[in-house]
Amino acid sequence: MGVDKMRRLWFILGNVWALWPRAVTPSIMLFGKYYLLKEAAKRLGINPMTILRWEQSGRIPRVRRHPRNGWRIFTDEDITKIRLLGRDY
Repeated sequence: MGVDKMRRLWFILGNVWALWPRAVTPSIMLFGKYYLLKEAAKRLGINPMTILRWEQSGRIPRVRRHPRNGWRIFTDEDITKIRLLGRDY
């Protein structure tokens, strides 16, 4: 591989890396569909702050976070659990 090709590749990879947090949300990851807090709240028909309040009070278990940016990410299974636990109160 020539030096020019390597420089171009390095430039492209550097630009992708720099844009990663803005260009790719954690909604789509390698192993399935994930939802952000706002998307999960919309699917549940509640305010996102309600989910945060329930999590803080222990009403629902803590959800996993994206390893790179720390955002909460929800699976369909998490949303179902929240829906069931939300009915208990």
